[in-house]
Amino acid sequence: MRVKWSLERVKRVTGGDTFETADSRIFRLANVWVPEPETDMGMVATRHLKALIGGKEVEVETYLRAPDGGSVAGVRVDGKSVNLAVNRKIRELEAQGQPA
Repeated sequence: MRVKWSLERVKRVTGGDTFETADSRIFRLANVWVPEPETDMGMVATRHLKALIGGKEVEVETYLRAPDGGSVAGVRVDGKSVNLAVNRKIRELEAQGQPA
């Protein structure tokens, strides 16, 4: 399933790869692995995602709908891939020896 790009207003970031929109839909970044938010790396990733998209309007391309009702998606803000930005941040943290 692939849906056209849609504009969504971010209500809150709930993890380094997950956010909720103003209409209470949950999105997870496609092809992004982030440790749980309670871990050191997860906390840094969550702050990074908040800085990138918190409270902003983002472009979302839904790829899959998960059984829990959430969606897996590609996300852009200001024309730039949020998925790639979060992956770069995780690689940077791993290179610094940050524990997962």
